[in-house]
Amino acid sequence: MNLSQHHLKPDDLQLQAFIRLHHEPGLSAQRSAQLMATFDDPTAIFQASLTKLSTILPKKLATQLLAPPQKQVLYAVETALDWGATPGCHLVTWADPDYPATLKHMYDPPMLVYVKGDLGCLNKPSVGIVGTRDASSYGLEVAGQLAHDLAQAGWCVVSGLARGIDAAAHQGALVGAHKLATLAVMGHGLNMVYPPQNVGLAQHILEQHGALLSELSPDNPPRPHQFPRRNRLIAGLVRGVVVVEATQRSGSLITARLANELGRDVFAVPGPVTSPASQGVHALIKQGACLIENANDVLKEFGCTHTTMPTAMAKRSPDNTNDSNSQLVQSNHAPVFLHNKRAPTQTLLLKLIGGTPTQVSQLLLHTKLTPQAMNIELTYLELEGLIVREGHGAVYALKGVK
Repeated sequence: MNLSQHHLKPDDLQLQAFIRLHHEPGLSAQRSAQLMATFDDPTAIFQASLTKLSTILPKKLATQLLAPPQKQVLYAVETALDWGATPGCHLVTWADPDYPATLKHMYDPPMLVYVKGDLGCLNKPSVGIVGTRDASSYGLEVAGQLAHDLAQAGWCVVSGLARGIDAAAHQGALVGAHKLATLAVMGHGLNMVYPPQNVGLAQHILEQHGALLSELSPDNPPRPHQFPRRNRLIAGLVRGVVVVEATQRSGSLITARLANELGRDVFAVPGPVTSPASQGVHALIKQGACLIENANDVLKEFGCTHTTMPTAMAKRSPDNTNDSNSQLVQSNHAPVFLHNKRAPTQTLLLKLIGGTPTQVSQLLLHTKLTPQAMNIELTYLELEGLIVREGHGAVYALKGVK
């Protein structure tokens, strides 16, 4: 299985063998793990006898592994080696010291994960925060606050970089801590970001020493069947999963179920009984998930002794403020948040709101924000105490801001 354009050292041969195991057609992650339980070195798998391999695999698959790799596998190996040679890009194999220890306890751990960013995120104590893409202002606020407080307490927040709750969780974590605050697990290759509106968020995760992770080839596009597999990695990486807003058919419930099967803690944030986004969460609570209201509740379940948390998401002590990292700016459709001064979008919203109640529909007419992005911006302004809600939440009024 030699690649003529690569001059391979012994370590490279092992890496190449792991990449082939990972991308071999018909070879599941579970069967790869069974092979690694028998062979200490992945290169030995491709040099074993058919008789020995056939004790672990179906004979047809064993024969396939002993034959020269297929063209698609060679391409996957070449692509992975080239990608891993790019600064900031890492191929982390089962045998690598940086491979997440928690994933090895899964029955189907990937032989390889592609990682962009700081590898320190992979083995830091982690909590998953997941939920609906069509989040309410309440859900976005809760997810952001939970993530902020958990990150400030030293935990890495893991989510899927989707719209809604996922994005709010990553953003809250970035505000809560400057390094190793959040890990985004993707359902596609790392040469792209989906949804496109979160490109800016992905970039700032990297800039603030977070990381992006995927088990898929760098150019693999997003496909529906890949996201449940992404969810299993989220469940495998963390100590527990918090679900914030989920309908009865939400993918977040898949993550919760997988977490439960792996022996992880499952937490649920209750919501209004009239909201469809509460139905999945309340079902989890009825099934035994731990009802939580804040990060303290999560940390107490983990047995942490120090659980005192700040209450304001955007407030930081001077010791925790680093001017070089104080700015978190998103793409056109994502929120903008500044520690030291208000972002232009927030300043514009405050001017539009003025001193009298204002309909959100009016704000949308005068900005380029999507409704979801508008909800996030207004939630952050509310968390800072700059605006208040009127009536059923559709109207906002300025609160003592000059």
